[in-house]
Amino acid sequence: MIFDEELGNELKIQEIQRLGNIVTINLFRRAAEDLQLGGVTIRKGQTVTAQISMVMDDEKYFEEPN
Repeated sequence: MIFDEELGNELKIQEIQRLGNIVTINLFRRAAEDLQLGGVTIRKGQTVTAQISMVMDDEKYFEEPN
């Protein structure tokens, strides 16, 4: 098997960025329309943000998150 060193380095950098988690939240957004998310009603115009660290440590997306 030939290992692509450039791809290997890219994957290492992506994993370091995921684990480093230096930006813990995304930018604020305004809801464009009313919606339900996880049982919560978000009204059009409300300010929302995502806690990106919740995804980065989730076993649903990463087999071994830590």
